[in-house]
Order: sequence, then C-alpha cells, then structure tokens
Amino acid sequence: MLEDIKMVLALGVPFVLGIYLISLLRNDSVRRKRKAK
Repeated sequence: MLEDIKMVLALGVPFVLGIYLISLLRNDSVRRKRKAK
C-alpha cells in the first residue's frame, strides 16, 4: 500500500509541478503582451 502511494507521488508530483510551471509561464507571457500594448 505504502509503496503504491510512493509510486503515485513520484509520478504525480513532478507532473503537477510541470503543469503548474507551464501555466505560470503562459500567464506571464500573456501579461507581458498586454503590458506591451
């Protein structure tokens, strides 16, 4: 049971962090474009 949870976390955490970072980068790029206008 614990091993399964560790496997899920090992695969899920980096996946979630990656999506989070990508969303932040997209938001920053959108904000910069709006400010440029």
